[in-house]
Amino acid sequence: MVWATPPPPPGMTTATASSGTGNATTQLLENGNLVLRVPGAGVVWKSFDYPTDTLLPGMKFSIDFQTGLDRRITSWRTTGDPSPGDYTFRLDPRGSPELFLYRRSARTYGSGPWNGYQFTGVPNLKSNNLLTFRFVATCNEAYYSYDVVDSAAASLTRFVLNSSGQIKWLMWIDMTRS
Repeated sequence: MVWATPPPPPGMTTATASSGTGNATTQLLENGNLVLRVPGAGVVWKSFDYPTDTLLPGMKFSIDFQTGLDRRITSWRTTGDPSPGDYTFRLDPRGSPELFLYRRSARTYGSGPWNGYQFTGVPNLKSNNLLTFRFVATCNEAYYSYDVVDSAAASLTRFVLNSSGQIKWLMWIDMTRS
């Protein structure tokens, strides 16, 4: 791949690759989503559709009923080995929608069902002055996502499923540099 010219807008990195039919372009968007664009076809791949161990603001934690795409997060094997680990955290939209943590195939945790405002088993995980959470269910998909209230901090927060099966919320606080 070669870098595209002219330079991308601030907050976006772009690269192009040539083929016999045209140039494919990758872009790393400000929200962390890496997208692949093909001339005449538009966006053909998005990293947000294939999360690893991390959920970023704006990512959908979801099931697409039309394509079967299951956007779940999976732990790393160890802190130094990014191959898939033992833990998976995913949305189950059947019945009353709920988030479940699995160790291999065994369910180890449930968030409690969505009550229209929050998951009942996680009362502290509700919209507040830092984050907004939402659950959406349509005939095409069901998803859970979150956004940062202050967009300047959007790239500085994430949820991570670590190799021990813990789900951690990490946020950089500029004032304390921690």
